Amino acid sequence: MNLLLFEEDDNGQEGYNGFVIPNMDKDKGTGQAVTVINVAQQEHGIANLKIDIKREKCMMPRQKGKGCSICSKRRIICDLGQPSCQKCLGRGFTCPGYGPRLRWVQGVALRGHLRGVQFPIPESPASTSSPSVDGNAQQLLDYYDKNIAGLMVWIDSERNYYRQKVLPLAQTNEAVRLAICAVSAQHAARDFTPSTVYEKDRDHVLSMIMRGVDDMTAHPQLTVTAGTAEWMLSSMMVLSSYELAHAGGADAADFHRKAARALVNTLSTLDFPKSSLFGFLQNQLSMYDIFACTTILDATDVPDAIRPVEYGDDRSFSAYLLLLHDATLVSRGGLAQDSTRDWRGEFVQARGETLMEVGSSGVCSSADRGDLIRLVDAYHNAALLYTARCLSNGYGPKEIVSLSDLFRLLTGMENLRGWVHNLAWPIFMAGTECYGDDDRQLIVRDLYKSLSDVTGFKHHGDVLNFLETFWASGESDWRILAKQWETLGRRILAV
Repeated sequence: MNLLLFEEDDNGQEGYNGFVIPNMDKDKGTGQAVTVINVAQQEHGIANLKIDIKREKCMMPRQKGKGCSICSKRRIICDLGQPSCQKCLGRGFTCPGYGPRLRWVQGVALRGHLRGVQFPIPESPASTSSPSVDGNAQQLLDYYDKNIAGLMVWIDSERNYYRQKVLPLAQTNEAVRLAICAVSAQHAARDFTPSTVYEKDRDHVLSMIMRGVDDMTAHPQLTVTAGTAEWMLSSMMVLSSYELAHAGGADAADFHRKAARALVNTLSTLDFPKSSLFGFLQNQLSMYDIFACTTILDATDVPDAIRPVEYGDDRSFSAYLLLLHDATLVSRGGLAQDSTRDWRGEFVQARGETLMEVGSSGVCSSADRGDLIRLVDAYHNAALLYTARCLSNGYGPKEIVSLSDLFRLLTGMENLRGWVHNLAWPIFMAGTECYGDDDRQLIVRDLYKSLSDVTGFKHHGDVLNFLETFWASGESDWRILAKQWETLGRRILAV
C-alpha cells in the first residue's frame, strides 16, 4: 500500500505538490520550503513508511482571483471575502478558506511531469529536543494544563496522561511544546481570527514530524525508540485540537487524523517497546477515529480505523468501540451483513462491560458516578439509533424509546458542564432523529451552545449548522445531506 500526502487545487483537481511546509533551516535568504511525499513500502513483510523530502521554492501567496473550493465545485465565481466568502455564508455553508486542502491517498504523483515518480532525497532530521522553556511558553503550557487537558479525556483523573506525561514531555521536546503552545494560544482567544503566528508553529511541528518519520524509515537498521513514537503521536493528537478551535477546521483536523492513523498503522508493524503513553495515545486516537468514521460516508476511509488496544488495566469502552465500528463497516459495505446478528443484544452486553470496567478502575468519584452512568447510557442509546438508521433495520417502537431515553439522559445530567465535552456524538445522534420536532431541536441547540462554551472548540457550531440545514431539508435520513456535503469537501466531525 502506498500513501501519498498531496494537495488539491481549488478546482478539486488532484496533482503533485506534496505537502509544502516552511524551511526549517532558518536561512532567511534561501526562500525554500520542504515538500514531503509519504510512501509506505512493503519490505520483507514489514510495512515501512518512507518519507521523500525535496527542496522547492517557497509557497507563493494565493493568486488573486483563485476562490474557495466550494465555489469552484458549484461552478460560480468566488467573492474572495475575508475571513470567509459571502457566497458560502449566504447558502449556509462554512467556507473552507483559500489555502491548500490536504489529504492522504493511495499512490504517487497523480499528474504533471512527476506523475508516477518517487524521489528518495535524504534530509538531515530536525532536532526535537530543547532544554529550556521561556516564560511565555510556560504560561501557555500552564493554560493547557488548566483549560484543555481535562477536555481531552472521558474522565479527568490522575491517569490523564495529557497532564501527567504529555505536558512533562513538552518541557524537553520542542515539537510537543510548540503544538501545545499553538493550541493554547488559539484556544485562549475565544473570538478567534486566524493568525499566521499560530500557523507557523503548527507548520514547524509538522515539519519535525515528517522529518522524524523520514529518519525512522530511511535508517531501518536503527531501532525505533518509545520516545520517538511518543513525541510524534503526542504532537499529532494535540494538533487535531488546534484545527477544531476555529470554525471550518474539520477538514484540517481530518488531515491530522489520517496522518496519525498512518503513523500508528506503520508503527504497529515495527518492533519497538510500546510504552503506556503510546498505548494511551493510541486509544485516544481510536476513539477519535471510530466516532469520526460514523459521519464519513466514504467507504474507503473506514476499514483502516485504529482499533483500541489493551495497556495496563485500561480496557474502558473498547468493547463498545469495536462493536460500533463493526456497524459502520457493515453500513459502508466493508463487512457482510448478517441478518441474524443481534445488534441490540451486543450493545447491551458492551454497556455492561463498560460499566464494570469503569467501576473497577476507581477513576470516577462517588459524586460523579450518576453522571457517568448517564454518559454510558447516552452512548448506548445513541448507538442503537445509529445502527437502526445506518443498517436499515427499521425504525419502530424500540427506537422511539431509545430516542426518548437519550433526550432524558442528555437533559438529566447533574453536572452538565463537567461532562458535556464527552457528549458530542450522542448529541449529534439525538439531533439526527428529531427532524420535525421543534421542542427537541431547541434542546439540541442549547446543548451545542453548552458544548461550544465549555470546550471553546468552534467546530461544534459547524455540526449544528449541518443539523439545522438537515432539519429544514424535509428529509428524514441525515446521511443524504451528509453525502452531499462530503461531495463538496465538507467533513462533519461530531467528536
